[in-house]
Amino acid sequence: MHWAILLLAFVILLLLLRLSQVNDRMKQIEDYLLDCVTKHKLPEILRASLTQLQ
Repeated sequence: MHWAILLLAFVILLLLLRLSQVNDRMKQIEDYLLDCVTKHKLPEILRASLTQLQ
């Protein structure tokens, strides 16, 4: 019986680790986007996309 509980706890731990890795990845993406905005790459990207739309 307690083998099932240990297995369940292990699976939950793996899921939490997976979620924390996803959060780290999201944080990296947010940092990259903030970098783009602060370095004024965003207006260039918008201008390029607008010229592509026309």
